[in-house]
Amino acid sequence: MLKGKCICHPELPAAPDSYFWFGVQAPVVAGENYKLLVFGKDFYRVYINGEERLEGPARFANAHPEYDELAVMGNRNTLSIEVILHFIGVDTRIALADNPPFLICELTGRQGVVGLNWQCRKIEAYRRSGRRVNGQLGWMEDCDTRLLALPGQNFKAVSTVEPAALPVRLGNLRPKTIRDCLRLRVAGEKLAAGCYTNRFGYADDDPPVRFLLRDLQAPAPHDGVWLRYDFHKIGLYRPCLTVRVPAGTRIEAGYSESLTEGRVCPVITLSASQSCNLDRWIAAGGTQVFKTFSPRGFRYLEIHIACPPDQIEIIDVAAEQRTYFDQPLGSFSCSDPRLNQIWQLGVEALRACSEDALTDNPTRERGQWLGDAAIVGLETLSVSFDDYALVRRSLQQAAYCAREDGFVSGLYPGQPCFLTGSALAWVDGCLRYYDLTGDRALLTELYPYAQKTIGIFLRHLTSAGVIGINVWDFIDWGHQTAAGEINVAINLMFLATLKGLQRWEKEIGVIPGWLDEPIRVLADIIRRRYFLANGLLAKAVPAEPAGPGSLPAENSPTGHMPEDHLAEASLHASVLALSQGLLNPEQSRLAAAFIKAHYLDCFPNNPAAPRHKEPAVYNSRLITPFFSHYALEALWQAGESEFVLDQYRTCWGWMIDQGLTTPSEVFDLRWSHCHEFSSCPTWQLSRHVLGLLPDQSGDPRSFLLHPQFGGLTEASGKIPLPDGGGMVSVHWRQIDGKTIGYDLQADVPVRIRLDTGSGCLACEADGMKIGVHVNEWIVAEKLSGLFVKTLAKPEI
Repeated sequence: MLKGKCICHPELPAAPDSYFWFGVQAPVVAGENYKLLVFGKDFYRVYINGEERLEGPARFANAHPEYDELAVMGNRNTLSIEVILHFIGVDTRIALADNPPFLICELTGRQGVVGLNWQCRKIEAYRRSGRRVNGQLGWMEDCDTRLLALPGQNFKAVSTVEPAALPVRLGNLRPKTIRDCLRLRVAGEKLAAGCYTNRFGYADDDPPVRFLLRDLQAPAPHDGVWLRYDFHKIGLYRPCLTVRVPAGTRIEAGYSESLTEGRVCPVITLSASQSCNLDRWIAAGGTQVFKTFSPRGFRYLEIHIACPPDQIEIIDVAAEQRTYFDQPLGSFSCSDPRLNQIWQLGVEALRACSEDALTDNPTRERGQWLGDAAIVGLETLSVSFDDYALVRRSLQQAAYCAREDGFVSGLYPGQPCFLTGSALAWVDGCLRYYDLTGDRALLTELYPYAQKTIGIFLRHLTSAGVIGINVWDFIDWGHQTAAGEINVAINLMFLATLKGLQRWEKEIGVIPGWLDEPIRVLADIIRRRYFLANGLLAKAVPAEPAGPGSLPAENSPTGHMPEDHLAEASLHASVLALSQGLLNPEQSRLAAAFIKAHYLDCFPNNPAAPRHKEPAVYNSRLITPFFSHYALEALWQAGESEFVLDQYRTCWGWMIDQGLTTPSEVFDLRWSHCHEFSSCPTWQLSRHVLGLLPDQSGDPRSFLLHPQFGGLTEASGKIPLPDGGGMVSVHWRQIDGKTIGYDLQADVPVRIRLDTGSGCLACEADGMKIGVHVNEWIVAEKLSGLFVKTLAKPEI
């Protein structure tokens, strides 16, 4: 456990965007193993004997900080430990500016804690430009490498001082609960190169504008050379440029997710602020590696070198990708190559958006939004990797960053944001995480937070539904209800969450009962007030004048809403009602037909439909990749497999046709081109086409078996079990026009239950014929079956 003192540079307060060096020559015994524990603010890199070994810290809630740990060996009598720390000093999506820059570091060996006599100094090589990457992230880097000492050289500096002790506001430090991020080398592909001429102002007037306005096709005389590279996938990268140029040469690197009229535009769309996705170095001369201190989000890199061409040698252009995941353990392939490409989109988004958290996007925000981490991200992870630590930590941090009244956060730990839909999805996400991993301890720890959050919703339950919670009432982009109206979809989510919390209580041994009445009341409100005359659900209903806490009177009106009042049918409410089984068979058929018709009438199915050009667009004639996580899953459950597969081909195929290799935030290219919450086809293909649906038992080896073939002739894939627990492999193929041969092979015994309507005609488990009995468990490592190819639509 790290209990060392906090140290800092003695000159405080520190200006934002300042860099500090801390170093010590630690006395060690050659050949002995040591453990180095490190924590600090805001972002640091640790060097051992001149070699970079660690970056940190992992983002944290102040009450629950986590330190980094590094194993080192004494190979001589002293161990050189250096830490370069960047004090960002402003609120970002990653951290709040609530403490000064500090470092805590402890070295322990066989004889106990090693005494460390630190030295420190300010690093003057990084000039404070005053330009942030954007309002969600840190600062542009402007580094004069002539002033930058390489690791190992700082001990020779004469300007070092002894650090001061510093009290900081932190909870007890504990070991980091996730792995270190990977640092993967990625090569860039050169697309084009040439010479440029400047056309705008002084170098510091507006760096991204100056960069963008350079004439890349101008005749001589030229001001420099430009080169453009494609890294083929959006990711979080540190550019690594090995170049030989004269001393004093200015080098700029601009980044973007896509090309604008064929070139890199180093600004970030939808930042809600100025942006500057660009960094700058001044060369020391000779052959150098130019690398940023902080990673940047991009796919395309454009380098501008202010030097005559004959004095430049480009030796290597690469990047170091910061990611939590390398290549997936899970897999999916089928007889449709386009669906195989679409499955890969989601895996690449997960890798791009995984670092010390599952984030929304590596470029604009790097924000740990609950919708990306614990809704879609959790599902995508479950079919591609076996390490759930990022999701567990995310669910915890949403609770640790709750408001004072207990309402869990939807964005955390930096720049926290609170949303109705995310708070409800957090409860559902905790349960889904339990179903996938069997981690009951997390349910026990987080139950008090769930109680408080649901208690806030219950205090705002009126006779017409929940209304008036002082947070962002968000369920999806493009969906909005007017002030004073009840958001029907949120109330349907709330009903499902209340039922889920009842199951949560059962799993941890809490005596149920207090939720029975709210569930009955809300179900009655939905039945009485939210249905239109055509049998579909409304988008909104008028709020009753009664205050929070009032329940429906016994003689409250029953039946349908008047058709002339708020009579717009709701995609979101219809999806949620269908998926929750709140509809009778006729209503279910109506809802499924309505959802399908709605999708077909929206872009990209209908090229003439309205476009989702920006977040401020509210239009019922929209579909989003995010809410498709719910909508297309509801259609899978309704047996509409062929329609859903066609939606993947059309909508996510549209992304591929635009040249994207990760899924866009919405079905419009003016938003982010890499968003984790847009990845629902990946997990749905693996779950439904392979047929392995997690059972709600908390046993990660238990599955409902219900493959849906959707007109495909063959499919295969692997689904990893949590924490290295093994792999379940599936392969099926069409035998003739009527039947499918299905084979399952697991590394360990798994529990399989044939789902109602699975269409299984015959089955063998571990080589023995067994009876085909729905809802009876089969425990086996190998299972073979014969299935009906085309099933009747289920009675839902």
